[in-house]
Amino acid sequence: MNIILIPFLPSAVRAHPMAKYFVNAGNNVHMVLWDMPYPITLDNIWDNIKNSWRYHKYIKEGVIIHKIRRLPFFFPPINKWLFKNQVRVIFKKFDVDMIISETYFMKLNHL
Repeated sequence: MNIILIPFLPSAVRAHPMAKYFVNAGNNVHMVLWDMPYPITLDNIWDNIKNSWRYHKYIKEGVIIHKIRRLPFFFPPINKWLFKNQVRVIFKKFDVDMIISETYFMKLNHL
């Protein structure tokens, strides 16, 4: 089964144990993280704008991590649209069966 994990933090501190659990159960896990252009300089912002459609993919401990570039906080409508489109591309490309997002992680933390 192909699963996408979308944690609520860019560092995915809380999502990593869950990703390991799914990998040990024999699933393909894709974790979507994001890069912000910090420190905010014109060069960093310009680099993220130029490369905002690209993402980096690497494998760490059996989890396929997709690092999506995001624009600074003063572009929230564009970030939302860009993030959704990139997740949609990953969803179609890897024939994903399930997406687990931040609301699920929050419920687990309050149990």
